[in-house]
Amino acid sequence: MKKFLVLLGILVLAQLAPAKSYGGTLSLRETLEKLPPLKQGVAYSIADSNINYLATIEFAKWKFLSFEGGYAGRAEETKDKIVGVVSTNLLSLKRFGFEFPLADLIDLNIGLWAGVGSINMQEIDRSEFDWGISATLLSVKF
Repeated sequence: MKKFLVLLGILVLAQLAPAKSYGGTLSLRETLEKLPPLKQGVAYSIADSNINYLATIEFAKWKFLSFEGGYAGRAEETKDKIVGVVSTNLLSLKRFGFEFPLADLIDLNIGLWAGVGSINMQEIDRSEFDWGISATLLSVKF
């Protein structure tokens, strides 16, 4: 998770640098609004039959498919994972007209994920491929 937060910080700084160099105004709020939402959910691994925590960021969208990248939590065999996810949105409470404070955060996405486990530096030579089905429920917008 620490690596993911460092990557997010680098992305924010990369967005801030061009505004300052071209004489534009430097607004952290506008920069954070440009960042894609952080999707939180679970990933079921077909390879080792475990359920992991999943955190992804959407990189691209094509028709009804979303292409995401992120982190899946620890499992016995593969430990920490860097994953890629292809998902589709099944339910969005805001789209159905629900009006309550957290309605815009709840989006149910179902997808397929694949990734590489054992991403820590001590076990890089034992990296393992892992894949499965994912479900994300929360989309946290900064």
